[in-house]
Amino acid sequence: MEERLRTRNLNFLNHNLESFQTRREQFAVELRKEKRSKNICKKREKMQKIVNDDQLDCLLSFPAQVLQYLPSNFESFSMLNKLQFISQALKSQIPDQVKENLLEKIDNLVRQNKLELEILYNIGFANSLINILNCKSNSNMIISSMYILWCIINSNNEYIWDFYNDGLLDKVISFVCPGDVKVLDYAIWLLAAMSDEERIAIILLKDDILIRLIKLYNCIGSYINSDIIDDYGILLLNITAHNYEFCKEDAKLVCQIVIMIMKNKSFSKAEFIKSLYYLCRKESLIEIVIASKVMDYVYEVMGIPENTEPAFELLGIISSGNSTQIEYLYKNNILDTCYIYALTDSYRILKNIMITINNIACESAAYIPLIISHNVFPLILPKLIHNIEGVRIEASYLLSTIMTRASNDETLHIIQLNIGNYIEQAFKFKEPEFLYNCLIISIKIINLSSSYPDITKFVDIEQLISDINNLATNTNKKVSELAETLLSSNINHVPDEPFEYDFLT
Repeated sequence: MEERLRTRNLNFLNHNLESFQTRREQFAVELRKEKRSKNICKKREKMQKIVNDDQLDCLLSFPAQVLQYLPSNFESFSMLNKLQFISQALKSQIPDQVKENLLEKIDNLVRQNKLELEILYNIGFANSLINILNCKSNSNMIISSMYILWCIINSNNEYIWDFYNDGLLDKVISFVCPGDVKVLDYAIWLLAAMSDEERIAIILLKDDILIRLIKLYNCIGSYINSDIIDDYGILLLNITAHNYEFCKEDAKLVCQIVIMIMKNKSFSKAEFIKSLYYLCRKESLIEIVIASKVMDYVYEVMGIPENTEPAFELLGIISSGNSTQIEYLYKNNILDTCYIYALTDSYRILKNIMITINNIACESAAYIPLIISHNVFPLILPKLIHNIEGVRIEASYLLSTIMTRASNDETLHIIQLNIGNYIEQAFKFKEPEFLYNCLIISIKIINLSSSYPDITKFVDIEQLISDINNLATNTNKKVSELAETLLSSNINHVPDEPFEYDFLT
């Protein structure tokens, strides 16, 4: 088991667990930012009519019934001074209708991108907005306050912790309950934005936010809308992405939430599938995910385009688990699934197809004839010369694993699929780890040719040796050393282990 896990880590994690996790986190951050951008556009579209209907001549002009609560010379102030006085007025004991009027004007300016959000932060306007978030304020004021706070956070994530220290988190959580649906929508939306800060995500998990979300869904499931579910998804994604030490009980709650959402066919599922991926970073939680039966729902929806990539990311990391989990994937027709999607243009799907099959092959050589029987190799071999680096590197890992673990008959089958032609073309690429894997594949072919002369019908052995000779002068020391070793030992040495040096040297 330890040997298989070591081999799996070297192949699946690309030799460096920390760098692998960093790449995954960067990818997830990009996805979350993309989702936030889409959501802010969606919220702005909701209020576009209000913005367009605002025909006031001056940006911060108010009717007389509002001006009476402001300094007498307010209209002559600079924009900055006006904002400061409005901020103070929102904290004072003036009628709610006046506060709503003031707040609506700021809200509209923010929606039109006519206010520098950094200015609002610097003058402490956010603190005035946080004070408005209480049960006594009307829903319009609460929504406007949350919207402006979200925009300030979205402009600079460094503000999140300051807002937490001002008590924003507890106030927002107080609105995550049955009531005004629009207020709830904005509350979860703002909470999701705050959870993009790792410390906030950790606090939310400790404060039983998962239980609150389950209870909320059970209370309002009959009238919950897609906007709220989208916000649910971002919130759950951030919580799972930023918490590396999930306990099993919390993992079960995450699976319960995902299953609840999956049962409703009208809701978007992609963010929830990504949440499962983050759970599975911890191998002991893969068992929880599988036992919950949530994967049954993932299989059902993975054919929907927006779900396919995250579903394969999830399958890829599950395949890095133990033998029981590998067997689970096989019994659920993972090889057929890989075959179906092997012609996709999505490089994320292709990478995870390679990773998944590689991990299955690493688990036991007994899976190799099963992989061959599913006829995936004719689709995988062309990936050695794929135009995207990540795809061809993962393809090289897969094929080097297969070629070093397969029986002679199995290797001959792959050779007859014209692997030699792809290897010859593959040597034009420059990535050191890719070239190293291609060397391993070439060595196995050349060594086998001494016992099976017919191999020369499918592979130009002299050309392969020439390619190896060229790599002896490669600028990457690890690649050149291997090529030199192979040439000096008459191409009879095949490394027993995957390459584990740092390819950046």
